[in-house]
Amino acid sequence: MAVARGLVATDAGMQVLWHRKPFTHVVDYDTWEEELLDDAGIVRHIETGSVVPLSTGMDGAWEFIVRWGEDPALTEAEEQHVAVKSEPYLLISETDVRVSGIEHITGNAEEDEGFAVSLPPGRWSVTTHLIDAEALGEALDFVVLIKPDRGEQHRTDVQPFDRPQ
Repeated sequence: MAVARGLVATDAGMQVLWHRKPFTHVVDYDTWEEELLDDAGIVRHIETGSVVPLSTGMDGAWEFIVRWGEDPALTEAEEQHVAVKSEPYLLISETDVRVSGIEHITGNAEEDEGFAVSLPPGRWSVTTHLIDAEALGEALDFVVLIKPDRGEQHRTDVQPFDRPQ
């Protein structure tokens, strides 16, 4: 199992897992806006497996751990402090996978924010776990688990977590 970790900030209310290839043409605000300004554009990229929403829709910075491999798992302590878990999302990676604020998606690697995830090319199933960091006693807000896609149904909502009824 491989691991990456980092603090990721957003002023657009969403941190995302994404891969660069579908966004090579995004080089400025106008080209970013054409792809990702509204929910319809975001959903299109979620459905094609190029973007996975990770966060709750608030501006700020949170600590993320990403684990990937055949059977990545939460630690026992993390499992005890999961506040909510997403349904699986599809990620189709080819190269250059990152976690960043959605506003930092770009085709230009020199402008990267967030952190890299050394995920091999392939079809992946991604779940996000919101952790009660205060109860855990550790600066950890989200754990993202990535395993090979086995053809399961994938969530396509912009918000990764269902709101309580």
